[in-house]
Amino acid sequence: MKKKVAFIMAIALVGLLAAGGVMAWFTAGPKDAKNTFTTGKLEIDLVDEFNKEDAANVNPGDCISKKVRVQNKGTIDAYIRIALTPKFTGLKEGVEPNNDLVRWTIGTDWVQGEDDWYYYTEVVDPGEFTKNLIEEVCFSKDMGNDYQGMTFTLDVKAEAIQVEHGAALDVWKVDPANLGASS
Repeated sequence: MKKKVAFIMAIALVGLLAAGGVMAWFTAGPKDAKNTFTTGKLEIDLVDEFNKEDAANVNPGDCISKKVRVQNKGTIDAYIRIALTPKFTGLKEGVEPNNDLVRWTIGTDWVQGEDDWYYYTEVVDPGEFTKNLIEEVCFSKDMGNDYQGMTFTLDVKAEAIQVEHGAALDVWKVDPANLGASS
């Protein structure tokens, strides 16, 4: 009897194996997903329109055209700031340079921060320009003989930072959008 049961089980097993071999099942394999992330790009161009010939022989009382603005050439919104560093060279010995003898008018939407940087208070979209920070540089009529033959240089440095996620406040310690707001 044991042999008969074993024989029937063996035949049943062979039958099951044969049936399993001819059965078809729907299956699906795992699909691959490729996720590509491209970071934004922050790039600026300092536009400094200045005719060196006009500034070659300056007299007290002269105003020389000098337009300074920045273009956002990147792909993300930016805040912009500019530092202006005035410097006299070639003064007579013992004469202290007086930066108050040279003035420039600051354009709208620009505010000078406590750190002496000028901050543009508007967001600059990709491809757009700030308004001019400077339109002209004027030399005081009170500039005396001590300033004859000297050289005045106004160095201009521009920086940008992303608008998103409070980057300006984190890095610059300034929120340009709130600089011009009255309390």
